[in-house]
Amino acid sequence: MHPAQHQDEQLRCSCLLFDIDSAPPFEALSYAWGPPEPAVELQCNGLTFTVRPELANALIRMRLQTTTRIIWADAICINQNDIEERNHQVSLMGSIFTSAKRVIVWLGIADPISDHIQETFEVIELISTTCQQSLDDQGNEPQDRWESVQIAASVFTPSLRRGLSKLFKRSWFSRIWCLQEIRLAVDALFLCGKHEIHWHDLGTAASWFFDQDFSHGDDPVNKWLYSIDTYPVERMYDHLSVGFLETLQNSRMFESTDPKDKVYAVLNLVAPRSELDGFEVNYDKSVGEVFAKTAVFIINKTRRLDCLAHVSHPPDYDGNVDHRSWAPRWDHDKRIAAIGGWADCPWRVCAGMSILGTRGYDLNAEELVLQGIYYGKVVTTEALDLNTTNVESAQDKNMENNEGSVQARIRLLARTVVAGQLGCDFIADLGESSQEKFYLSFRHLLQRLSCPDQVGTDFQHPLSADTKILEEDIYTMRGKRRVFWTSNGSLGLGPQCMRADDIVVVLYGGNTPYVLRPRGDKYLFLGEAYVDDIMHGELMQALSEGKVHEQTFHLI
Repeated sequence: MHPAQHQDEQLRCSCLLFDIDSAPPFEALSYAWGPPEPAVELQCNGLTFTVRPELANALIRMRLQTTTRIIWADAICINQNDIEERNHQVSLMGSIFTSAKRVIVWLGIADPISDHIQETFEVIELISTTCQQSLDDQGNEPQDRWESVQIAASVFTPSLRRGLSKLFKRSWFSRIWCLQEIRLAVDALFLCGKHEIHWHDLGTAASWFFDQDFSHGDDPVNKWLYSIDTYPVERMYDHLSVGFLETLQNSRMFESTDPKDKVYAVLNLVAPRSELDGFEVNYDKSVGEVFAKTAVFIINKTRRLDCLAHVSHPPDYDGNVDHRSWAPRWDHDKRIAAIGGWADCPWRVCAGMSILGTRGYDLNAEELVLQGIYYGKVVTTEALDLNTTNVESAQDKNMENNEGSVQARIRLLARTVVAGQLGCDFIADLGESSQEKFYLSFRHLLQRLSCPDQVGTDFQHPLSADTKILEEDIYTMRGKRRVFWTSNGSLGLGPQCMRADDIVVVLYGGNTPYVLRPRGDKYLFLGEAYVDDIMHGELMQALSEGKVHEQTFHLI
């Protein structure tokens, strides 16, 4: 970037080619592209070149008065209209941002009156300094991190609260390419108008906000602070590297202009790198093809079906010609709490058998051909909500369809509505006293729901801490799910799009049962399910006894 004495001078730059290993010290620019208009003209290698206004604003802010500044900026250094070049450059993005001496983050122009950026940055630095002092006093980061670090409420003036709210809503914090760029940075400086702040201070303050519990009490300041969403910033500041599938899932909240970038923009965050051996970037493929090939790649690498736990369809889903039913839609932020989406979960419906141990399986971007066992047909389904009608209706149907004592049937319903999980624990792994406490909390919840006029009061059935946790778990697990009953009398929890005549199966390589919808001799994949009767390998035992048989399922 060539220098300029005056801010209103036209931008001039020279685009130079270097091998990444022998490039001179340079800074990499990270910014949200923003709208294309009004386009700004600059001179690049003596030729007129147009860029988006946000890039022009960033370059004007970074331009020096007397010396050149070496910058890498994607819209200038990559030919965005050349698919082959984009494919190649995406694979280099990790090297570019880790090689940069510093990443400059452009948050945008700041309104000196309404944005309160100076005051906001000063308080962010105060929070960071206070956290660092706490860390120095304790010698290492405490288990609760910054939860016990207190900042005086008087600091959060009305103008500061407005400034914080506007800051964390800036589009840079929502973009998926920005996630990768900041995570790879050796050092980073944030610019907002004429103001600047170091990433360490901003990230630490965002972590402090994330750790605080502002949800209790009637204090208006706490209520307002509770409304600030710093979780995306927390994800950006967290340098923990995980595998391909978990990286894709953790980044679903971030946005991209091209849906394919929901996969390609996070590749350099995956660890170990061997998980990506053989994976190819190809912008020529459609979005549906990219998502399907990604799912097949992960399944082939792991020989497991954990990827299927992240499939979520809308309530009226009945197939989509542009997307395979079994490929997670990484471009959709609306995630679903997985029932068995990780290798070490306790559910073993197929007794740990991987797809590698089966015959006749075939994985390609058009369909998955998998082996498994048919369990039963869905007879009826019902929405599950925390109101008297739905929960009591589910309880009534459960009493009709299942044998055993009243206590056993209530306990079955309790395990089902939370998919066998209580917080981060699995009910089957809890000690006897903890399990009894869980079942007592569920009965307490049923009692509260039997008195709808008193729910939310302390009149007859006060909300205990255990019942509150249970209620939150039901809310978490019921999202995008329905309870259902099968033709053989089993109660289950399945995807919101399921309906009567769908089928429940166990597929080798999966942790949980799955719900499928027949389509001729093939099937739509609807999602994972919890069926209490078969979560611990009961169908595999029945197979060994000759009571059921294997089948081949073609998923489209």
